[in-house]
Amino acid sequence: MNDGLKKIIMALSAAGLIFIAMHEGYSPAPYLDGAKVATDGFGNTVNVVMGKARGMVQDLVNLLRNTQSAQDAVNRCIHVQMTQNQFDAMTDFAFNTGNKAFCNSTLAKRFNAGDKSACDEMLNWVWITRDGVKLDCRLPQNTKYCGGLVTRRQDERALCMEP
Repeated sequence: MNDGLKKIIMALSAAGLIFIAMHEGYSPAPYLDGAKVATDGFGNTVNVVMGKARGMVQDLVNLLRNTQSAQDAVNRCIHVQMTQNQFDAMTDFAFNTGNKAFCNSTLAKRFNAGDKSACDEMLNWVWITRDGVKLDCRLPQNTKYCGGLVTRRQDERALCMEP
């Protein structure tokens, strides 16, 4: 920040955690997601053992734990003050796209530059890679692989734009 003030470190709100859980959905049994990544619980991709369920309590603990690195990325890579809604939306975005992708994104650059329409950048992140092929989730023939990604980006943008 250029004004000499220290940036406040933010944390995901309870509403933000619910926002992420709703977009991740819940599966008690491990499965391969649209990009063929082993996943369980609420979008957990860490230490997943295909064929072995963990239980909802452990899955909720994993979700809370797994969002921490995304929260850290948002705090590290956004250098200007933001609202709680903006932080929650960007944490969901970083959790879904990956921390490095978030930090290097045009979204982060535009937001740090004070661009009021920076949240619109979320709408551009509607691609997945499947079998080495990049698929646009806005195309009807690809939606079966995308798991609601377009809706998620619309919801993230809407939350990011709220005061």
